[in-house]
Amino acid sequence: MRRTISQQDAQKHLAEVLADVREAGDEVVIEDDGEPVAVLVPPSVYKSLQKRRDRFWKTIEKVGARNRDIPPEAVEEDLRVAIEEYRAERRSSRE
Repeated sequence: MRRTISQQDAQKHLAEVLADVREAGDEVVIEDDGEPVAVLVPPSVYKSLQKRRDRFWKTIEKVGARNRDIPPEAVEEDLRVAIEEYRAERRSSRE
């Protein structure tokens, strides 16, 4: 379950909040004066986000390496395709 709590509530109830994240897989947004300052997620969610981010930047690096001597329009098209592939992968991982 996703939920939002204040920084003060997080401090008062940290053990319970952590138990909810660990045991129930909750995702908890912590706010200070109504602004998000942190998000607690289970380690599996964090690892998945790290993997996706790393794959994304590796793809960007590959595109850059392949396109060093290519006209900017072709580079833009290559990036557009790479971004669409990344978005499709994200959509399929949510299902």
